Amino acid sequence: MSPFDTPPQFLTERTIRVAQPLARDAGTSNAKQRQVIALQVQQPAADWLRSAVQRIENLTTLARDWNSYGSHPVTAEAALAAVRFLLDTAYRELGAPAIVPLPDGGVQVEWHRGGLDVEIAFSEDEPGIYVEDHETGQSFERSLGEAATLLVQLSPRLSS
Repeated sequence: MSPFDTPPQFLTERTIRVAQPLARDAGTSNAKQRQVIALQVQQPAADWLRSAVQRIENLTTLARDWNSYGSHPVTAEAALAAVRFLLDTAYRELGAPAIVPLPDGGVQVEWHRGGLDVEIAFSEDEPGIYVEDHETGQSFERSLGEAATLLVQLSPRLSS
């Protein structure tokens, strides 16, 4: 049996808290109005999972125009979709991803190692996975629904 046969959230027990913004006014993020969602994580998931979730939570505090080019604040929907995805794919065999905000209010989870660039966008504008293989020179895009399967297939090259 491979470690990828069972999603990591089904293995041990920990609690991770994700702060979700309740409401924002037009131009700012109000950190005082945040709802905390307790996610029960049953796993000895990757060591990086807790810090990845914390990074996503921190991104939800970005105000409008955080990049000075008219960007939108990270939406609760994008943040929660990224957290849910990581809960399902935080295998210890994977190296830690980079997590960045997208100008449209989305979140992107990225791995850049093993000759691969893997970028998974949780965004209303362009959700999905983009993979560039520097060894073969090939690149492709797939739907967000295919991201978990592709990540498992690419995991030997994305190890820590």
